[in-house]
Amino acid sequence: MIIGTIIEITNDAGGPGSASHNGATAVVFYTYNDAVIWCEEMSKQVISGPSNRSTYATTVLLNTDTAERRWWFNGTEYTG
Repeated sequence: MIIGTIIEITNDAGGPGSASHNGATAVVFYTYNDAVIWCEEMSKQVISGPSNRSTYATTVLLNTDTAERRWWFNGTEYTG
């Protein structure tokens, strides 16, 4: 099974350690490539609301068949 999650959300571009809100979702994927694209895109900056605030997410991909974990913040993968 391939699971993508948003584990933290922040308004600070400073990095994953600056996260100030709890995560928001978990999604099961049928293909690994779809999960990678989703994690990368969902982690990117989103500007929203009447004050045009930036929001960034820390996303994680987990492959339960191989125990591989990968993670992204603001469109950049930090796995390693």
